[in-house]
Amino acid sequence: MANLGVTRTVFVLAGVAAALLFVAAAQLSYSDVRGAPYTVALNPRGLAINGTPTLLLSGDVHYARAEPDMQERVLAMLKADGLNTVQTYAFWSVHESKPDAFDFGSPRANVSAFLQRAADAGLFVSMRIGPFICGEWSYGGIPAWINQILDAGKGNIRAIGPWEGRMSSFVKRFFAEIEPFLAKNGGPIVLLQLENEDGPAEPTIPYVQYVYKLAESLGASLPYLWCGVSCDKKGCDPMRQLPLMVPAFNGNDGATWAEQTEAGAPRYPLMWTENEGWYHPWGSDPIDDGGVGLKSSADLMHATGRPSPSPTQHCDRDPKEVAFAVARWVARGGAFMNYYMFFGGQHHGASAAAGNLNHYAGEDAAVAAPVATLRMLVLTFLLVLQTA
Repeated sequence: MANLGVTRTVFVLAGVAAALLFVAAAQLSYSDVRGAPYTVALNPRGLAINGTPTLLLSGDVHYARAEPDMQERVLAMLKADGLNTVQTYAFWSVHESKPDAFDFGSPRANVSAFLQRAADAGLFVSMRIGPFICGEWSYGGIPAWINQILDAGKGNIRAIGPWEGRMSSFVKRFFAEIEPFLAKNGGPIVLLQLENEDGPAEPTIPYVQYVYKLAESLGASLPYLWCGVSCDKKGCDPMRQLPLMVPAFNGNDGATWAEQTEAGAPRYPLMWTENEGWYHPWGSDPIDDGGVGLKSSADLMHATGRPSPSPTQHCDRDPKEVAFAVARWVARGGAFMNYYMFFGGQHHGASAAAGNLNHYAGEDAAVAAPVATLRMLVLTFLLVLQTA
């Protein structure tokens, strides 16, 4: 998770760079529309709030990782750094640690309180429901008990019927909690997301059809992000049949993705859900750790004129490189850009994870069985911890 002091330096520099390019769009904040229902619309050139073209600059702050007594201060710092939006995931395993026993009142689960604090700070909200979130969170946010009703050893559990019922149950219950905070109700939420990094949104894929129908049924009157998708050539063209969905980029070099998108899907606004600083391993040197620290990030930018391509290659990015990446993005006409993360916060218990243990899609047949066995052993251990 990000260091707040270093992170603020990065965001101030990047915000100054982007501010020089605020010509085609205003930068409205929630304070400008507070108190009455308002509209959020996408067009090929960007995003409009109540008809006003608006640039959304965002930072990730996860309510389940930010203690309640620090949320107000962190959100105020985010706003002071020139951002007008906060982005967060929903955490299924926090809200439903046991089947049908929902928690939205305990300190780490109180998403309504977090959304109210964001509104009080004058911030819009991008709400990524998932409920698979990856998010460097144990099992990608899916509660461990899911394996009591689904056989994860069969590979992709999204293809198993009971998954859809459990997913719908949580999504609808979570949506009921956040519905008062939607733009149509005068609240700060302007973007939503179902699923996460699930490849192209092909309308012919049954699971994509299911997710889209679920989004339609919620009646949010908001765009839904579909992140982590490549839009080169005609990669996003089939998504035109899914008008609620808009492709979004996760990575370091948003401008290069924008060039591909303009060629392959020119009628979409440019959305960047994760401008990634990610994390560096515990005990490593953030400045120059074997070619992945700040020094190598800056050297690459000077040598190539482009930002570092991968968050796992350059976990700690030079502030100048980040500012350069944001400036290129805004110059390309970017409509939404989110720093992942703005504030890392704290983990509790066994909630931190990365790598295999936060994936739930099927793997290659040659590795599926041993990976599934390992996953089941770990998840059984986590289930014991949860129920102890």
